[in-house]
Amino acid sequence: MDARAQGIVRSMGIVCVILVLSQGVAGAAASALAIRDQTGRMVTLGAPARRVVSLAPNMTEMLYAVGASAVGDTTACDYPDAARQLPKVGGMDPDYESIAGLRPDLILATTSGNRMEAVDYLRTLGYPVYTSDPASVDAVLAAMVDVGILTGRRDTAETAVSAIREKLKAAPPAHATPDRPRVLCLIWPEPIMTVGGDTFVHDLIERAGGLSSTASLPHGWPILDRESFLMLKPDVIVLAAAAGRMNRESLPRSLLDLTGSTPVAFVDENLLLRPGPRVGDAVVRLREILAGARP
Repeated sequence: MDARAQGIVRSMGIVCVILVLSQGVAGAAASALAIRDQTGRMVTLGAPARRVVSLAPNMTEMLYAVGASAVGDTTACDYPDAARQLPKVGGMDPDYESIAGLRPDLILATTSGNRMEAVDYLRTLGYPVYTSDPASVDAVLAAMVDVGILTGRRDTAETAVSAIREKLKAAPPAHATPDRPRVLCLIWPEPIMTVGGDTFVHDLIERAGGLSSTASLPHGWPILDRESFLMLKPDVIVLAAAAGRMNRESLPRSLLDLTGSTPVAFVDENLLLRPGPRVGDAVVRLREILAGARP
């Protein structure tokens, strides 16, 4: 082989090495994941998460709904049944030592169920944290897809979200029902706490064909005094209730006096107040209630 041919072979070898290296870098880049969470923070993973710690019940439900699971969750995480059996890492205030022992490669949190100081501290410890902040049903479903992507289960997540959207389609569009019943949703009976117009619960009511009586109230979860309550004049009151207080007799006397003859319907608080994969079921339940509450 002459010198020119040897030079060509050496050059080809160098090109091959470069190609192999570049393909390796491209493969590593393809396996990396970067998503902006619902608080605007970037969450970057080198590969799909396999050891996930959930700090909120709705996020735990999302994990299982997309076909993933957790290695630890909170004392409030009770659905599905598998979540009850997991190691617990505290409640609203996480147990940092317990979390460290589980060696998570992803932590899930929410703005409503976790203190942001705790979430920020976990980030300073080097943990990737995805935080949801859903103010609408669409935002809940978007968070589900994000969880699916971060755990390498995007297809399963999108299938689950499609099934939920099918349930939502069965509810009458708000603009198509001019006789919508006025709904007062209470999330706590004493003090009387309701839902503002920028919450996902308000969105649930609207999607079920109701008109939220408190749509114009301050954001979040405002507390009603007696005068404000009486001014609302709802057609039906929907009360988020735990298993032990699912009837009128369980209500405080002060609230019973205010409700008068207005129908009160009870909905499992975990179904109504968790922005997770059961939002479709929540709309179905609300639709059943509203079917008998037309003005």
